[in-house]
Amino acid sequence: MKNTLASTIIATLVVPTLAFAQLFWNPTSTDPYQPVGGDGAFLGTNWWDGDENVAFGNGDNLVFEGLGNITGANDNERPGNLNFRNLTGDYSLTTGNDLFSTTGNVTMEDTSGSHNVFIQSVRSGSPEITNNSDGLLSLGRIRRATGSAPNGSLNGTGDIEIGGTFGTHNNIQFNSTGRMILSGSFDAHIVLNNGELYRTDDSNSRSLTWNGGVIITDLDEGLGEANAINLGGAFSKGTGSEFIFDFQNFNATTQGVYPLVTFDSTSFSSTDFAASNIIYEEGLSGQFNLTGDSLEFAVIPEPGTLLLLGIAGIAGLIGFRRRR
Repeated sequence: MKNTLASTIIATLVVPTLAFAQLFWNPTSTDPYQPVGGDGAFLGTNWWDGDENVAFGNGDNLVFEGLGNITGANDNERPGNLNFRNLTGDYSLTTGNDLFSTTGNVTMEDTSGSHNVFIQSVRSGSPEITNNSDGLLSLGRIRRATGSAPNGSLNGTGDIEIGGTFGTHNNIQFNSTGRMILSGSFDAHIVLNNGELYRTDDSNSRSLTWNGGVIITDLDEGLGEANAINLGGAFSKGTGSEFIFDFQNFNATTQGVYPLVTFDSTSFSSTDFAASNIIYEEGLSGQFNLTGDSLEFAVIPEPGTLLLLGIAGIAGLIGFRRRR
């Protein structure tokens, strides 16, 4: 009788519990954060396949490994920290028309290979976003948490792309030694401390303080166009001693004027800036010009060329008068 009762209890309680746990827990490892092979998303001590929807609670720390495309993250709760490591392929976190929200930090760790991670949106008070891998960590946007004006920082050695920010009082510190790619309207105040700042197109930002690092700019030969940074506020000279625009081996073959930064006010002078990776055709050189509300780079004839042209012009005029 006792054996029958015990068997009944096991059958009705224990077996279903084990079966339920099997759905969410990878039994091949005692450490839920050990590499397990295949696709995987880790949440606390529970494991989901990368193609499944993920549910989480407020403050939960999520660790992602392998590769995956998660499209149904729970937008009603906000997790803690997001960590991507031991990647075997690209990862994507999207939530349809809703935001993927987090109140913590996002870290992409060094892994074998150049695997990319895309997160549709981060909503946070002060996110620290770090990429120490060879892949690209891309966020569709950073959105301020309700009632707060978030600050944040981009850190690490790898490339980070931000599609845009929401919240006009944001302050974003650019500390990474990699490339910070801005591909949308950036409402935050940018503090450039290190690395390479690159705009994929003309877009707006609130203001920019330049302490260190390099600004990368595409110039369009003959059209006088560049992917300018358009600031609604100040373009401020910070603590740095070198302020370099990298023109990515641009071939300057004709004269032209290229707008680089527009602003409401600035503390720079035109002599503060230097150009790198620009190749001039013989007889041409370049200079920076500050107007009332913009910084421009002009490809112009070299001073020696102007002198020779001037001498030739004077000689021609003298010869013309003599002939007369």
